[in-house]
Amino acid sequence: MYCRALLAKWSLDNPQEKVLGMATIVESPFLDEVSKIPVWPNAPGLNGLVLVGYTPAGQQVRVSWFEHARLD
Repeated sequence: MYCRALLAKWSLDNPQEKVLGMATIVESPFLDEVSKIPVWPNAPGLNGLVLVGYTPAGQQVRVSWFEHARLD
């Protein structure tokens, strides 16, 4: 959560870089049950992560968009 907040602030300070969110690959077996939910709630520890695809090994790829993210 700290990393996401820090990167979101950096993104606001550096708009020319066009960083609008961050991605993660889900590997933890502790997330097996919640991994069935395509859009995780924006709750502590989940950060509104959205399922966007899978790695070649079958692991989930999820993105958490920053609040200021807008598409042109």
